[in-house]
Amino acid sequence: MENEILPTYRENHFDDFEAQTELLTGHDQKWVKLSPGPFHGSFASAFPGGGISVHRKYTNCSLLQQVGCQRDMMSLGVALSTPSTFTANGLPFNRDSVLISKPGADLSLCTPREGSTVLILCIERAALERAGAAQDIPSVLDMDKGHVTLVQMPTIAALVRTGAMHLLQATQSVTQPVAALPGEADRLVAAIAWAFAWHESIGTISKREKWSNSFSTFVVARDALATLPAFDLTALAAATGRSPRAIQLAFKAHAQITPLQYFQTQQLARVRRALLTTPAKNGPSIGDLSALAGFWDHSRFTRLYRTLFGELPSETKAKAGLTARTHQRDDQLLLNPDQGWPTR
Repeated sequence: MENEILPTYRENHFDDFEAQTELLTGHDQKWVKLSPGPFHGSFASAFPGGGISVHRKYTNCSLLQQVGCQRDMMSLGVALSTPSTFTANGLPFNRDSVLISKPGADLSLCTPREGSTVLILCIERAALERAGAAQDIPSVLDMDKGHVTLVQMPTIAALVRTGAMHLLQATQSVTQPVAALPGEADRLVAAIAWAFAWHESIGTISKREKWSNSFSTFVVARDALATLPAFDLTALAAATGRSPRAIQLAFKAHAQITPLQYFQTQQLARVRRALLTTPAKNGPSIGDLSALAGFWDHSRFTRLYRTLFGELPSETKAKAGLTARTHQRDDQLLLNPDQGWPTR
């Protein structure tokens, strides 16, 4: 038949939170593991055709995820299962929420410590335009207006959740070219656009876009921490123009840890990344890497590392030598002579 395609489906399971970063098509991602213990996660993607894709992401712990939607597409995110509310750009995100991320969006998600599963429906501009051909595209879905919008609409959240799961499951079962799935994907986008347009016409859409002052403080301090050679709350306050107390409260509200714990978590993650990606032979030792990260007491470093990642640094290094890492890029890591850190 004409216009037949072979929809594609892939599913991966991980014991490394960074291994998922390159699987959400068209999005630039950074992850920080916030809660202790071994990580377990899975990522399933369906590409039914027509410029639409569905992604199901599960994690068993608290992660702070920075997401950039770079391509000419928008994303609709809904919670599939979560034991408690988590936050999107500092706003409460639950099963009644639809998270709308536009091209160029700066999105920060903090998942609960118990873990969660979310569904992401990615829609390219052409697919949205097809869906709105018979009507005006509702302003909440306009790709040229706004960046991130959180809508509290249980009926639309249920529509996105049910429709996206159907596409995911239908794509998984396809073994030969078909013409139906792209049409089903188009009908789902059209139904979502119509639902938003109807609620918009009667004024019942409850949406939030503005960041709180607390979340703005967290973002500024989080970014400034990456520039400090060592943790110094006074220097952080001076660099951000925020008080030490405001910074501490912002981290407690949006990352559930203190600024010092966040800094240490970042440093520990850098050590882990280096252990996973540098050659076992002729590379820096675990002691060298921990010292570069500011941990001069090796026993304390080992204890913090094991608590956060659920394994010893030596186990991470041995694991890297036994298995190919899913998240590695093709380019090789080089030692930065200025900082001593392996960098791309």
